[in-house]
Amino acid sequence: MRTLFASLFFFAVPLAAQSPLAVGIRDVSLPNTTGQGSANLTARVHYPAAVAGTNAAVLPRTGGWPVVVFLHGFAAVGNNYAPVGNALASSGFIAVMSNTMQFDNQGQEYDGRALYAALVAANASSASPFFGALDMSNAGLLGHSMGGGNVGNVLSNNPGYQCGFGMAPVTPRGSNAAAVRVPMGIVVGQGDSIAPAATYAQPYYASLTGYDDAKSYYLMNNECTHLNVCAFSLGSATDNAVFARSMAITLGWFDRWLRNGPLGLDAVFGPAPRGDARLVSASQQFVAPQVFASGLFAVGQTTRLSVAAEAGFAGVGFASSLAPALPTPFGDLLLDAQTAALQWSGFTGSGTSAQRFDVAVAVPVDPVFAGLPFAVQALGVERTGALRLGNALAFTVAP
Repeated sequence: MRTLFASLFFFAVPLAAQSPLAVGIRDVSLPNTTGQGSANLTARVHYPAAVAGTNAAVLPRTGGWPVVVFLHGFAAVGNNYAPVGNALASSGFIAVMSNTMQFDNQGQEYDGRALYAALVAANASSASPFFGALDMSNAGLLGHSMGGGNVGNVLSNNPGYQCGFGMAPVTPRGSNAAAVRVPMGIVVGQGDSIAPAATYAQPYYASLTGYDDAKSYYLMNNECTHLNVCAFSLGSATDNAVFARSMAITLGWFDRWLRNGPLGLDAVFGPAPRGDARLVSASQQFVAPQVFASGLFAVGQTTRLSVAAEAGFAGVGFASSLAPALPTPFGDLLLDAQTAALQWSGFTGSGTSAQRFDVAVAVPVDPVFAGLPFAVQALGVERTGALRLGNALAFTVAP
């Protein structure tokens, strides 16, 4: 196993491209059984389809597709955010774009919470077009404006969502963000005159004190507005570029927390988002250090591994495979203890791009490495200042 790493050399490579899936669209009305909010939860669902089109069949997937519930802004409905729904669906998520409570902030909170149970029921019903297609054990919550603020309110009494993300969030009723116990991300722009970041998004982010694993705040410049950050306003090259960055970060967030995707956090903490010319500042804090990759591993290719953590010592552990959690003074070791070793180490700094330790892994041009399995785990400083083991990923070297 060690032979693979005998001839390493170091440089970064771009994130691997992913082929988009065909998108189906279907309008649904689900009964609300919670006793709070709308009697019927109407939504437009964008989903991976066998063939693109309205009411097309869902593309089969064992265990179902991870789900993202979307909460719209004030005076809007989910139907107004088709580019968001399509981007999620083409990337392998089922996007449930809520159409209820157009003008009712608190009612939207109730509906956002009720949608979780309603979707669990739809997944279990043989009469539902989404029977068995919804992986509700991997469901996240996304919102824009009023909906972005309500992400925190819904998650403060969480029915089962695994993570949250807000685009230009507004919190007119305040926010219960301190009670959020799942990973939470925010993207916003200085050009937002409807909900200035300093008034809403920044205090919202600061009040996220009980989150799990990580939180992230990405602030773009004046070219990023309240409307183009979520594709509500598109057409110009600037609007399109702002939405592309905002959506890439959003997709990366859900890829990590809903699929344990090894590449997802590269779109959040990697060189591309941190080097964007529109970036003003980026803040992040970690309960657990996070390891991610710039692409998959293949014979003759070089792939960057990164650890995002608080400022201080960081490293990447390596082993032949993952294993059941083994308690240690630094948290759970998730690697095979017989082959585990700290393979790379260094330091992270502070600031927009420095909370990351990078190492590039070159797989030699030798067919013997094809099919080789291995696993890595993050080690780094978490928000209390303690050194801690973080997430782990398993890979197989491609030919």
